[in-house]
Amino acid sequence: EIDDAQRGRRCDLCLGDIYLWENGGQRRAMSDADMMQAVAQRDKAVSQAIQTSKTAAVRASLADPPYTGSIETKVASAKVVGKALGGVPDKEIGTVVAELGGDEQTVLMKYVYRGLEASEGQQSSTLMLRWHSILTEKAGMGLISRVLSEPQTL
Repeated sequence: EIDDAQRGRRCDLCLGDIYLWENGGQRRAMSDADMMQAVAQRDKAVSQAIQTSKTAAVRASLADPPYTGSIETKVASAKVVGKALGGVPDKEIGTVVAELGGDEQTVLMKYVYRGLEASEGQQSSTLMLRWHSILTEKAGMGLISRVLSEPQTL
């Protein structure tokens, strides 16, 4: 299970499906199974939050992105983000984006590109392009540069 000390940490060393996280000089292993469990927890949080707060649902979907996980983990995580994004009405996208912090916007844009890459039809592409447009409008062109130049992918 992921604890607060791991949130936002990058994987320092990856061995098979075990990922070692630096935390104040201590290392903690996180397996791909742990990452999948974290994705399942995020999915549950998104399902609960989407009814009351679209921003909270999007934030929950973006928490602890699996930069070092397996392809399956990354795909599952992207589906959780897609679920949150799909639950936001078009007229509320700008408000949600404005309420996100810079790091959250960066992670979200990475997922938008992931969604465009793995697009499952015109509806999915249209959704991702809508979010891309508003993210770029709110965060600026620098966001695109940061996302494309960052070596960590989702």
